[in-house]
Amino acid sequence: MSCHTSVPYSDASDQIDLPTLLDDKSLSVDIARYGPFLSIKINGFVSVEAKDAIAKDGVIHVISNVLIPPKKIGEQQVDGELEVEDLVERLEPYVDAPPRDL
Repeated sequence: MSCHTSVPYSDASDQIDLPTLLDDKSLSVDIARYGPFLSIKINGFVSVEAKDAIAKDGVIHVISNVLIPPKKIGEQQVDGELEVEDLVERLEPYVDAPPRDL
């Protein structure tokens, strides 16, 4: 991981935009404290389920859903579940291997 961000303690809510490896894209991280409790959401809907879990090389944060690259601008919005073909199409620019038949 090339970037680590530390957030100072506060009793209020904080919002941080973290850069990604995608051109001109960032992750919006919302952090809210309620006394001793902490809530972290990514892009407004993906919850961090396990914070500071011990890993071999440090700590990790486990999220509730897979973060999927956004659609290209101008494509039709799809409501409901994501089809496998749509997922493969979205991930294709980020994978070096040739596409496989499904």
